[in-house]
Amino acid sequence: MKETLVQVNTEWLRTTYFSDPARRIRLQAGEILLYENQHNERLFFVIEGTLHGYLGYETGEPFEAFRSGQNHFLGVYSYFSRTHKSYSTVIAQTDCELAYIDGDQADTIEEDGMGFAEHFLPVVVEEIYMRQLLTQRMTIQNQKTTRKLFHAEKMATLGQLAAGLAHELNNAVGVITRQGQQLAAWAEDIVRNDDDSGALYLFQKGLQQGSSLSTVDQRRRRRDLEDRFDLPAAVARQAAAAGLDDADLAALGKDPAEKLARFFPYFEAGLAFHDLNAAAVHASQVVRSVKELGVANHSLRIATDVAETIRQAAMLLKDPLKGIALDMQLTPGMTLEANPGELVQVWVNLIKNACEALHGQGRRNPAIAVGAVREGDTARIAISDNGPGIPPDLLPHIFQPDVTTKVEGLSFGLGLGLSILQKIVDNLRGKVEVSSRPGATVFTVKLPLNYEL
Repeated sequence: MKETLVQVNTEWLRTTYFSDPARRIRLQAGEILLYENQHNERLFFVIEGTLHGYLGYETGEPFEAFRSGQNHFLGVYSYFSRTHKSYSTVIAQTDCELAYIDGDQADTIEEDGMGFAEHFLPVVVEEIYMRQLLTQRMTIQNQKTTRKLFHAEKMATLGQLAAGLAHELNNAVGVITRQGQQLAAWAEDIVRNDDDSGALYLFQKGLQQGSSLSTVDQRRRRRDLEDRFDLPAAVARQAAAAGLDDADLAALGKDPAEKLARFFPYFEAGLAFHDLNAAAVHASQVVRSVKELGVANHSLRIATDVAETIRQAAMLLKDPLKGIALDMQLTPGMTLEANPGELVQVWVNLIKNACEALHGQGRRNPAIAVGAVREGDTARIAISDNGPGIPPDLLPHIFQPDVTTKVEGLSFGLGLGLSILQKIVDNLRGKVEVSSRPGATVFTVKLPLNYEL
């Protein structure tokens, strides 16, 4: 019903006000009808074609404000305002034909007040409403995109952090796995030299199978062994813990109780090696899961020691810091309400960037200094390096997403991480500043100490 009413109004307006063939213009695709802030005393009616309005077109960062097609109006704001200034740049997206009225016809519109109020005003109001609706939708979409980008950037940085952590843990787990397997092989050779095969059988049983029965099943099996094989309670408990079935007991010979009592420590030794290997495998899986997940509860805020988070970051960056002199002067007792993981992420990002700049340059005597001092109710953390510096043309933009650079093969590692860093610092009501020249790049983070123990 609404569409029919608007169509009738539009047709009436077109016939009454926009039918003069002398007041027609044609635009080719790409031509500009109006510039932002341009003086305009014409109200345009789109006969055919499509036009888009942009804000900030002349600054090189245009934002689409509205779209207009057939039977739509253009120049509504500038025509009816006192300043007569266009608030957007209007560009033809396709070949267009437009009709218009100008200031010479203003008196005619005022004289025909009832016609204007009945037919013209509702369409103009709807046109303004549709433009506002489009702007609102685009703003919401941009906000959603920005949130998704921020989340993706955060995940990327956390993924890098998790990758470094996984590398260090995997090294340790690898040593445990290799040495455990070697020790198990040596122990098996020693047991194999025993005169009684029962010792080797029980050792291999523990090594290969482990303790496969639950405590409930072990109790059930113990009672069964006591009843059917007339085993003492202690021996039956050992046999149940080892998960021995009837065939296993038969393999131990004529007197399984005696051999179990004598050789059960060999089963426990094999079980220990089995569990050691299983724990190493489980640790590798946990590390892999952390690397893939890379997420923690970032809404949690607790009393956090600034110096401790810096020390944790340095520990996580042990590998990138190889060959670099690290000097840390940290004032203890500076606490604030924050998520410790997020603060560690801030320092990891800054120190890692410094490491990459120093390694990429191949500078002699590379050095990084980290200083954390208290200035009144503020913690001031400065992280400096003696690397090549950040190019002056890049420096004003380094906190913008997706900003990175390579100069003569040097990767400064800037962009995604720094935009996340700034967001974290902003959320803590702090500030981050940077100064850079060849041989001295300093990132300074100031955080309010708003938490008292």
